[in-house]
This record gives sequence, C-alpha cells and structure tokens, in this order.
Amino acid sequence: MAQASRSGSLPPLVIVPPLRAQPGGTGEEQWERRRTGALRGEVHGWPGGTSGGTPWWPTPAGVSEDYEADAAAWRRGPAGGGPIPPALQRLRAVLLRLHREREQLLQARNCACHLQAAVRLMKTLSPGSPSGGPSPLPQWCRDLQLHPSQGAVLRIGLGETLEQLLLARPIGLAAQCLEAVIEMQLRALGREPASPGLSSQLAELLLALPAYHTLQGKTLSHVPGAARPFPTSRVLRLLTGERGCQVASQLDEALRGSGLRDQLRRRCHEERDLLPGLLGLVGGVAGSASCGLRLGGAGALWSQYWTLLWAACAQSLDLNLGPWRDLRATAQQLSQALGQASLPQECEKELASLCHSLLHQSLIWNWDQGFCQALGSALGGQSSLPTSSRTAELLQQLFPPLLDALREPRLRLIFCQPADPAPVALGLCTLQTTLLWFLGRAQQYLAAWDPASFLLLIQKDLPPLLHEAEALSSLASEESLALEVEQQLGLEIQKLTAQIQLLPEESLSLFSQECHKQAMQGFKLYMPRGRYWRLHLCPELPSAPSEYAGLVVRTVLEPVLQGLQGLPPQAQAPALGQALTAIVGAWLDHILTHGIRFSLQGALQLRQDFGRSSGA
Repeated sequence: MAQASRSGSLPPLVIVPPLRAQPGGTGEEQWERRRTGALRGEVHGWPGGTSGGTPWWPTPAGVSEDYEADAAAWRRGPAGGGPIPPALQRLRAVLLRLHREREQLLQARNCACHLQAAVRLMKTLSPGSPSGGPSPLPQWCRDLQLHPSQGAVLRIGLGETLEQLLLARPIGLAAQCLEAVIEMQLRALGREPASPGLSSQLAELLLALPAYHTLQGKTLSHVPGAARPFPTSRVLRLLTGERGCQVASQLDEALRGSGLRDQLRRRCHEERDLLPGLLGLVGGVAGSASCGLRLGGAGALWSQYWTLLWAACAQSLDLNLGPWRDLRATAQQLSQALGQASLPQECEKELASLCHSLLHQSLIWNWDQGFCQALGSALGGQSSLPTSSRTAELLQQLFPPLLDALREPRLRLIFCQPADPAPVALGLCTLQTTLLWFLGRAQQYLAAWDPASFLLLIQKDLPPLLHEAEALSSLASEESLALEVEQQLGLEIQKLTAQIQLLPEESLSLFSQECHKQAMQGFKLYMPRGRYWRLHLCPELPSAPSEYAGLVVRTVLEPVLQGLQGLPPQAQAPALGQALTAIVGAWLDHILTHGIRFSLQGALQLRQDFGRSSGA
C-alpha cells in the first residue's frame, strides 16, 4: 500500500518551461489547441498515455535520487500497468485547475499593480499638479517596469504576454507624461541662474534618464512613438535653448545702452564656470550605453554646448530686435564688440553669423522700402510731368548698400556663411528699373515736347545713376562671385550697364530728332512760299527777320534755351549744338522738299532769318 502510494503520488508543482513547436501544425495552431485544451481541463503528455514518454513537468535542479526514483515510478504508472485510478485523475484535474487559478490571480495582481502605478503617475504628473522634483523619477520608472511571470509566458506561448498587451497603452501614456516632466524640468533648470546648486539638481535629474530609457525602449516595442528618448543633443538643446534666451535678453539691454563688450565677457565667464559641471554630468550619462547618449568626449561636449548656447542666443536676439530696430547699426555695434572682446570661438562664430544675418535683413528691408518709394514717385509723376530729380535720387539711394555688400565678400568667409546672390540680384533689378524708368520718362518728355525736363533728365539725373551702374558692374565682374547664379547675374548687369552708358549719346540723338521734327512742323505752318522769296532786288538790304522765323524759334529753340539755364556750362554746349543743327537742317529740308526758289533779295532775307535763329 505504501509502495502504491509512493508510485502513484503526484509530481511536485514546478514552473513549466515554455512549449516548443511540435510537428503536426504551425506554432499558432499548436498554441490555440493547447490553450483550448487547458480551458476544457485536458492535459497532454500524461505519463499513462505513451509508454516511455517524458513527463509534462521539468525536473528541478538539485533534486535527490529519491525524487528521480519517484519520477521513474510515475512514468511507469501503477503497478501491473493498469489505468490510472479515477480518484487520482479527479485529484489531478482539481490540482491543475487550482494551479491555473493561482497563476491567473498572480497575473491579475501584477496587472492591477502596474495599472495603479500608471494611474498614480499620470495623476501626479497631470498639468497643474505641483512638481515633486526630479528625485521620484527613477522610482516611477521602476514601478512601471513589466516583469511577467513564467507561467504567463507558458500559457501565452508567444513573445508578448497578455499582461504586456493589456498594459501597453496605460504604460505608454505614463511614459509620455514622464517625457513631458523631464523636458519641463530640463527647461526649468536651463532658466536657473548659474550656481553650484544647479549642477546637483541637474545630476539628480540625469540619474533618472537610464531608468526612463529602459522603460521607453520597452514601451516603444508595444506603442511606437509613445515617448521619445533624451539623447545628448536633446538634453543640451533644451538646456541651451533656455539659457540662450536669457543671454539674448541681457545682450538686448546692453545694445540699447552701453557695456556690450563687458556683458559678453561676463556671460562667457559665468557659463565657463558652470560648464565643467554640466559637461561632466552629461558626459557621465553619455557614457551609459542604455541611455543612448554617446558623444566623443568632454571636448566635443564642450564645443557642442557652446555652439548650441550661442546659436540659441543669436536666434532669440534676432527675434528680439525685429524689423523696427536699426539692424545695420546694431550689427556694426555687435561686430565692434566682438572685435574688442576675447570670446570663445563658438561665441564669435555664432554672433558673427548673426551680424551677417542682420546686415542681410537690413539690406533687403531698406532696398524694399527705397524701391517702393521710387516706384511711387515714378508712377505719381506720369500725369503732371514734374521734374524727375526726386525719382532719380530715390533710385540712386538704392545702390550704396548693394555696393557695400559686394565690396566686402570677405565677410562671408569670416562668418562661414554660404554665398548669397541677393545683393547681385537686387543690383540687377535696380539697373533694370532705372533703365526702364529713364527710357519711359525720356519718351514721355519728348512726346510732350518738354525739352527743359528732358535736358534735366539726361544732363543732371543720368550722370549719377550712370556712375553707380558702372561701380556695380565693376564689382559684379570680379572673381568674388562664387555661385554660378551670381556669375550669370553679373553678366546681365554688365550688359545693362553697357546700355546705360550709351544713354547720353542716344538721348542727344533722340533730342536732335525731336527738334528736327518740331522745326519741320513750324516751317510747314509758318514759312511762306512762292513770290515772297522771288522779289526784285531793293536798294535797301533786309534789316529784320521774317515773322515765321520768330515763330519757329519761339516754338522750338526758346524752350531748349530755358532748359539749358539750370545746367552747368559744360552740359549746355552739346544740347544747344544739337538743337541748332536740327533746326537749320529742318529749314534746309523744308526748302528742298517744297522746291522754294530765291531771288537775290529773297536770299538776303533768308540770311537775315538764319541770323534770327542763331541770335536767339
């Protein structure tokens, strides 16, 4: 009886290893059959089913020989090879059911604990809740870690347990809350003034990152994008973003007053005192492979921190200045302070880049404003035909900033800025506008026969514009234009400049043609024909010019003479010579066209009429 009890006893309750795939179906089909059988109370692998089969439980490590004997007796079955007694089968079924219920209860308890931890964390980290500091973060991350039981893995039979699937979403939300809290605390530390306590607070926060990254990595496998890691670059960007804004505010105040150089030195000194502790803390976190924070040493971290700090400062200062400040004067003031103060290389590079950006913005904004004013002046004067000096002055004012930008190409090398085609493009646009405006206004003056305004345009307004165009063309033809688009724009500038250089000669030619046209109309209307020129010779020579000569001179030559009065002497001679030549040429053309014949008396009268035009 004792032997039967010994051989018929139940095996010890041990943790069963995960089921392996067996032939006769895929892993998912076997898992489904086993799960269904477990729910119906079926047990496969019972030793009585197959002679010599392996038991359904694993052999624990370190068991005694008696245990091995019991296991062998269990495999042999009851004495005599008979079937398992029904009572023993019922006891076995009850024991398996209790074992399953126990594991289900343990799994439910673990799931409830994790849910409570996730809910408690989300309540603690909800907006408006007081922050408890960075110290609870590692414990919060450990509370959210999933440690599924081996029994759960056995019954599920896959890589993901049911507990992990159920807790994936709440744990993912909790990880998002943790990410927001860590980012908020990093920003808050970045706004703190430099002090010894800042390093300890930052160290306390950075110690929580390994646990957070472990939780974030496990959560990411279930809920992609639930939370982001905090690599070195992100940690430094959060810190330097806030500290850069503070530095920018202080520099903005110094720009409004004085002491910009001293302010730059002071801020660099404060950050230099704080930086070793920060770099040591970040470097310690970066050395951990689990955190994903890797960088090539303290020197690289030092350079990266300075670069990010002053880049954030430059960006914030650019926003603080805005378009309502004199950006060119600010850039010059900041550039002067950089030249006088001995600053780190990263600081000089980023602030010099800011100076270049401010000069570029000033160039664009000032050109836009001046160009709009010039267009308004040109369009507003089309009907009334005023003098064009105001529009010419506005167009002339567009050139100096462009010339300054092109005269200093070395600034782009100092600032490490890429080549910018904006000055060349704006110069080309200015030349095109100047040429079109001049040609249109010249045609307008000639069509209205306003020789005074026309002569003022070509003799007073054109020379300064031509000088600026030649200077722009000279700079645009140099080898300093690096980009291909700049070189193409430079060629267009040279072509336009060549056209503008021909404007004085072409304008005088147009002026001569218009004088000839006006004189021809006058002679056609007023000059007599026929017998007037074939009178007999009189004893007295003609002493007064004919009336028609006075009319033609008043119509054509007197407006020209009035327009020449406001010009310098060297500018009067070419225009006056063109006008007289055109009038005399029109006179002769009219005589030849109409075949007028002269007697001696008529010829003497014509000579007297010519004297009227030359004496005007």
